[in-house]
Amino acid sequence: MPMTLVASIDSACWRFSRRVDGWLVGTRPYESAAGHDRLAVHGDWNGPVKLVESGGIVEERAEFFSGGQRSGMDSFDEEAAGAGDRLLQELIELSSEPTSALDEWQPPAAAVLATWLAEAGHEPAIDKQQNVRLTIKRRGCDGQVRVERRPGRLRLTLPLGRWESLEPEVFQIMHRLTCFTNDRCRLARLAWMRDEKSQSCEAQVDLTGLPGVESLEPCMQQLWRDMLRLGVASLELVLRQLGVELPLLAEPRHRALAHLVVPFREGEAPAEPFGR
Repeated sequence: MPMTLVASIDSACWRFSRRVDGWLVGTRPYESAAGHDRLAVHGDWNGPVKLVESGGIVEERAEFFSGGQRSGMDSFDEEAAGAGDRLLQELIELSSEPTSALDEWQPPAAAVLATWLAEAGHEPAIDKQQNVRLTIKRRGCDGQVRVERRPGRLRLTLPLGRWESLEPEVFQIMHRLTCFTNDRCRLARLAWMRDEKSQSCEAQVDLTGLPGVESLEPCMQQLWRDMLRLGVASLELVLRQLGVELPLLAEPRHRALAHLVVPFREGEAPAEPFGR
């Protein structure tokens, strides 16, 4: 069933749509050079924004869950409705902020994040660096989620694998699978990274800059609970789609299997791995 549009709002080249299912989704064009790997930039980006391909066009997409059907109930309460409108405006403004404007932003305390995650049914733990960790499960494969928190950063990360060498053809197939998941999953984005010795892939949910960290307004508190709950749920979806498949495809003995998963189009050359 298509989502019903509540409102369309334009701001700083962004076009936002507010939907009755509670999602506020913003998009704007993204210009990149030919051959640019859109998943390689995600590791450097703060905030709930990612690059997706839609209809053959790459665009930036920002996603927030801002209340769902209960927002209609709040509209009968002028004070609640006013708070909801302010929240909506702050979310739109967040997408328009340059990354440097978030450098001094402070995330919620580790104990607060752990409490919200526990309310959502998870079993979080706090490490010595005041980051939060939790385990999500898939049959045959568990995922270790780290909630990194520091000034200018609040990011949930789910490592999907690290490889010291990948054949170009195999990398292309793995990359295509991650692009497919990236484009079709709410909140979670996929990121490929490279250092001198290896390539790695991880799923990220970046909540840097979300407003209302210390607010007592119910809509702000609910925003945080919903974004954390749905953020972990989106990582669970990524784990189910890629947690076993990527390591499997990386093994040379499964090269033939890779073509069954994502066959190349006739005449298409595989992309080179990063750094070549």
